[in-house]
Amino acid sequence: MTVKELIKHLESLGKKRQNYSVRVIEETDYDEDGTAKPNHWIDDIEISDEGDSGYLNGEIRLIGNE
Repeated sequence: MTVKELIKHLESLGKKRQNYSVRVIEETDYDEDGTAKPNHWIDDIEISDEGDSGYLNGEIRLIGNE
């Protein structure tokens, strides 16, 4: 997903949802043994531009924590 696609999708959610928290999940919320995985919430954003050390392309990283 690109930043443009993400923004478009988030904007389509409407003003009512703009103050919602953003949770990061994997495809499943449970480990193989049935144990629930911890919730992770978006806490910060990091950016590396094209040409930065080690980055051939630009990248946006959403940083989460429990």
